[in-house]
Amino acid sequence: MHGVRQEMVLRKYQQDILSDVEANEVFGADKMIVSLCTGGGKSLVISSLCNQYPDDRIVILTSITKLVAQIADHLDEVGIEYSILKAGMEDKFDAAKRVQLVMEQTLHARDHIDLAADIIIKDEGHLGWNGDRYKNIVKSSGCDTEILFSATPYDQSGVVLDGYEIIQGLNTSEATAQGYLTPADTYIAKFTKDVDFSDIGASGDYSANELDGVINNDSYNEAVVEAYRKLPKRERRSICFVSSVSHSDDLAAKFNELGCKAKSVHSKNSEEARFESEGLIPEDDYEVIVSVNKIAIGFDDTSINTVINCRPTKIKSLYYQMIGRGLRLHEGKDVVDILDCAKATLEHGFYDQVFVPAANKVEAKKTHKSMQLSVIDYIIGKDDAEEVVRVNLSGVEAAKKSLEGDSSIEGLKAKFELCNDIRELLDLLELIAPIASSHKFSKNFVAPEVIEYVDMGGSFKAIKTRANNILKQGKKLNALKFFPEWLREQSWGR
Repeated sequence: MHGVRQEMVLRKYQQDILSDVEANEVFGADKMIVSLCTGGGKSLVISSLCNQYPDDRIVILTSITKLVAQIADHLDEVGIEYSILKAGMEDKFDAAKRVQLVMEQTLHARDHIDLAADIIIKDEGHLGWNGDRYKNIVKSSGCDTEILFSATPYDQSGVVLDGYEIIQGLNTSEATAQGYLTPADTYIAKFTKDVDFSDIGASGDYSANELDGVINNDSYNEAVVEAYRKLPKRERRSICFVSSVSHSDDLAAKFNELGCKAKSVHSKNSEEARFESEGLIPEDDYEVIVSVNKIAIGFDDTSINTVINCRPTKIKSLYYQMIGRGLRLHEGKDVVDILDCAKATLEHGFYDQVFVPAANKVEAKKTHKSMQLSVIDYIIGKDDAEEVVRVNLSGVEAAKKSLEGDSSIEGLKAKFELCNDIRELLDLLELIAPIASSHKFSKNFVAPEVIEYVDMGGSFKAIKTRANNILKQGKKLNALKFFPEWLREQSWGR
């Protein structure tokens, strides 16, 4: 294929990425991952890299159909000659071309095709980066350099990809401040306070079948629609994410039943093909599209101004990818509304919080916990008048300050969740005990033993967890006085 050469003006951060890739290569890095937020112009940077290395054979990999067309458009814009390897496009393949745009699945299936490469560029690099398919492609190509691109450059645990040098591009907060993304307001549906995901199995992520058992019911679905209708009045183009085909169908039906025209889109109906090929909501009069997360990546309808999250997830990258579907700029779109019906803000923090990948899983767990904003529960609990509550970072900071003089059970609970000092914890327990239980807790009896244990390196977290469990179970708080026996029975410090 032949592109028509055009002069493309790169934004400063895009040019910086190109410079950083070159600098890293000069200093011996052969495996890099470029971190660039959704809407940051990733396809243009990829295409520009092909111009930056005019003598190198380059294979651009993607596993998402829609991204083939997006990248091809930018290759045309910068005047790159290229070939496409994709099922159904056999006439576009020319093994002699210097630049190859390749669907991973197609190359894997065509085991008779060997594509030699000096550089492999992998789009959505966090997907399958450690899988056999990608490893085999790299090995057979004989490439010297791997360059991955991702808005979420870490694995499912929030850990940096092993062996890859991170090149930091623009994050969501910076892109919004500079006018490259649409700002968003986060609304939390108040009814979700009573939805419990703690007993749902999670091997990597929540079980979709078990999630269905908890949230795919008339009560939850109706509450979602009612919360949606409480958002500020505006003309809406909405996308709603769920975790299963059955929930997609049932929730779309509930939207329609309650007067919001909706369409369910998933692999079991014909609509998904339209989405994947066009990357847009069909020009039908649908207000809400309900879908499983398959269209979270590569879906590129910039008119989306509302994201409804009904897809609880432990995977931070999936959370950011879903929210990112609504942030792209579009004429007349001044703000995006995020409706959280999945406790995602509590799980992962706000959409524009800067997340720094951890070095290992232990550090990732600590980071994950620090991102949990327990004070949000306090904000929601105090606002009895609203069914959806708008929250943001500044509001959280203000709420933290207001907590200082709040002796209500909601305020004490929030302080308990946020405290990180053993003496403060014991003070709070003494205040909470008369409200939570008929048994008073005498900190004077047990405090010295507890404080001594912590001062000697014992686990504060374990004490806090134990105290919280006692509170939740309505047990006598003075059971803590048996601390030495309890200590001997536990695996402390883990």
